[in-house]
Amino acid sequence: MLAAGAREAVRAWREASFAALVTTPEAVVATAFGTLGIAFLYLQVFSPESVNYDAQWNHLVIAQDYAREGRIVPFPGDWVKNVPHLGSVVNTWAFLVPGFDQPALRWMMALHDEFTVFLWTLVTVGAGARYMAERVGLRGAWAALFLFPSLFVHDGNMGCAADHFLAVFAVPIFLSAARFLERLDWRHGALLGTFAAAGLLTKYHAVYLLVPIAALIAGRLLLLLVKHLRGKGPVPSLRQSALGLVAGLGTMLALLSLHFGSNWVFFNNPFFPLAQGSFHSKPFLPGAQLQMDYLFADYRWHPPKELGERVKAALGMVFTFSFKPHYTFTGDKPTFGSLFTLLMPAGFLVARARKLWLGMAIGVGALFVWAMTFWVDRNLQTFLPLMAAVVAATIARVWEVGTMARVGLVALVGLQIVWGGDWYFHGSGRVDNAFTLIRSGLDGKAKTRFDGYRKDYVALGKALPKDAVLLLHDQHGMLGIDRPVLLDWVGFQGVVDYRTLRTPRDVYDRFRELGVTHVAWMPGNRAAAYRQEQVVFDLFAYPLIPNSQSFGGLRVAPLPADPPPIQPELEVVVWKVSKYPDGVYPVSALSVCEEMPEELQHFPEAPHPIDTGSLEGALLHADVALVGDDNQLDDAARKALSFRYFLAQRTGSLAVYSHGPRE
Repeated sequence: MLAAGAREAVRAWREASFAALVTTPEAVVATAFGTLGIAFLYLQVFSPESVNYDAQWNHLVIAQDYAREGRIVPFPGDWVKNVPHLGSVVNTWAFLVPGFDQPALRWMMALHDEFTVFLWTLVTVGAGARYMAERVGLRGAWAALFLFPSLFVHDGNMGCAADHFLAVFAVPIFLSAARFLERLDWRHGALLGTFAAAGLLTKYHAVYLLVPIAALIAGRLLLLLVKHLRGKGPVPSLRQSALGLVAGLGTMLALLSLHFGSNWVFFNNPFFPLAQGSFHSKPFLPGAQLQMDYLFADYRWHPPKELGERVKAALGMVFTFSFKPHYTFTGDKPTFGSLFTLLMPAGFLVARARKLWLGMAIGVGALFVWAMTFWVDRNLQTFLPLMAAVVAATIARVWEVGTMARVGLVALVGLQIVWGGDWYFHGSGRVDNAFTLIRSGLDGKAKTRFDGYRKDYVALGKALPKDAVLLLHDQHGMLGIDRPVLLDWVGFQGVVDYRTLRTPRDVYDRFRELGVTHVAWMPGNRAAAYRQEQVVFDLFAYPLIPNSQSFGGLRVAPLPADPPPIQPELEVVVWKVSKYPDGVYPVSALSVCEEMPEELQHFPEAPHPIDTGSLEGALLHADVALVGDDNQLDDAARKALSFRYFLAQRTGSLAVYSHGPRE
């Protein structure tokens, strides 16, 4: 890329007048505002404490594992790691660069990678604003990105996730699409294909921009065909347009093959973990597509199923998305910034602003596609730079209209800054962490300043042999362990299917088959998705406790050399558990996924129903008692339970009792 742009870069450098970078009072104010935003944002990403939850689970873990293994590797036990992650490939450098003896320093390097990408994103905002405003001398436009305070709010801020790595491509995708729409030649087609592939290789959410762009290109080609048939006006030839389209699609597909080709080799499915209903993926999991649709893509944030209702809701959200948040950690309080919506009418009233209108149209189209698919607000960050560039260009053009227009703009922008003022300080805890780290030398902690960051996970990793494979039960966070990790969390992996496991021996054999050497779990932390999983895993894990080590809340134990005894399928007494009728069940009947929507939860009838009077008798013969509320047991049942069973695990009010002598 440097070589391709070298000649243009040298010419631009020679022609640049650096003395004229800031030439107007408005540009001075914008530059000062933006500089403060950069400084404050930098403090928020300075400390390794700023690595967010998703990065601790997948984004940085991918980079960590690539660096450790020295190659691109598949993640059969973690679906989310197999979607495109160009940001993680970039961050692999942070785990390879020599000279860092502390894992936390590598996490800091990755945070600085992301911050550097963000600085380039500011450059793209300035470039996009100049193009749409058609004002080459426009200064300070990049600062418009800080008029969207969600940058500073949890889940929208930076923390080594993928959103801001995709955001750097938003304006380049728009600019290359705009040039291609103008000329329809193969060079701009190839450039658009390159940026489109870059976006898709970073995160699938690039489709938010690519769908409206594809619609505009299709409309442009259709208009070209109509003009050609009518013989009206000078238009690009059909051959030139077709060549441009082929160059764009060909370039995009060639670059995408880097990811999708590896997925085909690894999983027999180029789109893995998507499209598991269309491909017989390896590993294969019955019902995987259903889990992807409702658990992987959390069903609580799906739009309405009925198409008419979905379109109606999406059209409304195009204009209300910034006023009414959906997936949020701040309650029902708007954080995104509303100037894109509020300035739109003014932008359409500006004369001779076709490029600005194009930016608005693609921005609105991206919002519509987002609202039609998945209502998670942080995904708006992926095309936020385009909206910021539209805002900057609109302000620049409306500013030229006159004094009254300027008064209105100052009031509107001032309202946004005051309205969102609190959100700029939402990450004050991160700033405190940065100052604590900076001050650690003065506090005499220079040699130990990084020891506390994720120390339990780092210690856990060091305690494992180099060739260990860890099974992490019903947990996600794993950054710092630096060993191959498999998950068993329903909806996020396809290698452990507890519906097929009926005894502790089955669990042991499956783990051995996967090459697991150690198991980590957090006793009593959360109820499993399947009650079948709750029973067989708790009974499998209980004998491991004496040989386990504790790292924070996690217990870690080696898989024992001697397997549990072979036994028939467990018979379970179920009492006051979920919507299961009280009774005795084979454990395989307790396979309702209770994390699915209620309409997909179909609870079976009890093969052997019991009531309070017959509970004591049932407890005499079953292998396991699964009790949802001990307080509802009568004295006889309580006595039978205490005499013949021991408590293997309690999770909240749910208790798993095993029949047999206490070990």
